Parts: sequence; structure tokens; C-alpha cells
Amino acid sequence: MNANQAVFLQAGGGLPKLYMDLILFEGRYPMLFTCTDDGGNLYICSQYNVDGEKHQWVVEKTTSAKVIAMLSDRLTIREAFGEREENVFRVIRYSGNQTPSVQEITFEEASREILPTAGAYMDSDEGEFDEEIWELRKREHTIIF
Repeated sequence: MNANQAVFLQAGGGLPKLYMDLILFEGRYPMLFTCTDDGGNLYICSQYNVDGEKHQWVVEKTTSAKVIAMLSDRLTIREAFGEREENVFRVIRYSGNQTPSVQEITFEEASREILPTAGAYMDSDEGEFDEEIWELRKREHTIIF
């Protein structure tokens, strides 16, 4: 299913192998993006720190509906990361080490330091994410046997 996608993360620690999917915001590196696993599950990822020593992300399983709502400015970026009862994953990859550290933490632990800023929307221009929304809606209606 993911044969043409690059592996983003092969970490363990409660996370399956993840493949880079839709890049929603990027600077020098992808900052907000989705990933998929071999089962077709969708994850939302936000890089919250990068420096000469390491890259750090927060990763959480999500749904196409949540990502569509975020891209349509109906949910904030932080709200797209789930509910307070859900756990998220903190992923740290140190320079020179391909195997990242993965830690499952509660939403409350994450919200203090690593989740996107509360109240921030994508603030997308008209039609800016039409292709991404179309792709996500198509997936919602695809049945895999």
C-alpha cells in the first residue's frame, strides 16, 4: 500500500512503521504533515524542535475527517491532535542515529511543551488545500479488502 512513499519513522515504542504522506506546512523541513502505516491508518505529525543535535516530533493517530476540518479552518491545529483522553507520541531522532526514541505520553504532558499553539488555525487561502482535502475524502470512501 505504501510502496511509493518514503519511510518517515521505523521506531517501535508503540508506533508502527510510518510513511510520509501529505505535507501540510513546511519550512526547511516538513513541520506539519500526515503519515500512514501499513494498515492504512492515518497519523498527524508536528515537528516542534529541530537543532544541530536532534529533530523532535509529536505524533498521534487521527482521522481524515479531523485533518479535513483542520485544513478547512473548522478545527485548530492543536484540536486536530485529538482529545484529552488520548495519548500522543514524542519522537526524538538524534543526529547520527537512525533509530529514534519514542515515548508515549498523555495529552496533558504533551500540551505544556510540544503541541501546536492553542487557538492557531491553518488560516488557509481559498482552495489552498483542495488537493489534500480531495485525497483525504477519497480515502474515506475507499474500502480495502
